[in-house]
Amino acid sequence: MVLKTIWSILFLWLSLTTNIHADSHKESNKDNINKVNYLHTLNCNFRPGKNMEDLYKVTKNWETWASEAYDMPYSAWLLTPVMFDARMDTHDVYWLGSSDSRVNLGKAMDQWGSASAFDPKAKKIREAFERVIDCDSGAEFRARTISFPENTNMGYGVAAFTTCKVNDGVGAQDVQNATLEYNKFRESTGNDSAHFRWYGGYGAPSRLEMSFVDVFVNKSWEHRAQNIEKMASNKAGDIRRELFSPIMQCERLSVNRFVQIKS
Repeated sequence: MVLKTIWSILFLWLSLTTNIHADSHKESNKDNINKVNYLHTLNCNFRPGKNMEDLYKVTKNWETWASEAYDMPYSAWLLTPVMFDARMDTHDVYWLGSSDSRVNLGKAMDQWGSASAFDPKAKKIREAFERVIDCDSGAEFRARTISFPENTNMGYGVAAFTTCKVNDGVGAQDVQNATLEYNKFRESTGNDSAHFRWYGGYGAPSRLEMSFVDVFVNKSWEHRAQNIEKMASNKAGDIRRELFSPIMQCERLSVNRFVQIKS
């Protein structure tokens, strides 16, 4: 139940954090650092007899409609959990939508809501979605980019989620300084995974003691493994404990595949 609840506050494709609205084109780390994007999520299960192949068929029709209808930036991904504690409940698939401002995200949600109720073409797509998936919860997030290497690919990849709780008495500047120091270390090892930080809004249960979610994105499972090896060979665990233990406590949540369905 814990994972299902946390995912209800998450939904991903992480900041994935700050630059999650960006398309899959390569952009420099310098251009993306500290970018803020706004996300909304839907947490869904497949209806009996349905699967990802059915969902992809519907999302293809939705993407065609959205590309013609939207006049604001809006990107979307589908995430599927792969590695997570079997004792925890989860959903089959997550929808992650992102835009460059709260207003533009609101416009996109309004436009789909109105069109899917009254426009015959959009209504047909909505009904097709409802035959494939049942979405029982959702949330909103503000996402900030911490690191975005030039080889980052937001079109397809692997995203690892970690929840963090800042210790009492620790200020935002302390967290920022430790994060910057740790990312300098990551870069020195050759680790080129992207790093995003999500801050929960409505839909994030207040009973969860979580300050934010860190999301690390790699372009493939092999790429993720290579970066893990780089960190391990440089004693990243020791560095991480030294920098973060006095500041915050973090817990690994899950690793997910993601695919972009609209850039």
